[in-house]
Amino acid sequence: MITIDDFLKMKLYMYQQKYDRFRFISRRTKKKRIKQKVELKATVSLSMIGHIKKIINMRNGDADV
Repeated sequence: MITIDDFLKMKLYMYQQKYDRFRFISRRTKKKRIKQKVELKATVSLSMIGHIKKIINMRNGDADV
């Protein structure tokens, strides 16, 4: 049985991998349009990372949320 905490940690890891990959691509790309798209994806991943971390902190603060 997978707990919510495990699920959140998994999601967090996934978004961090995505963010790293997108940052790497945006450093490599020369074309402006692709670079903007990729940077947008990286920004979305980063905001999701922050969002998930906030949820994890809330869950840690209150044991029975």
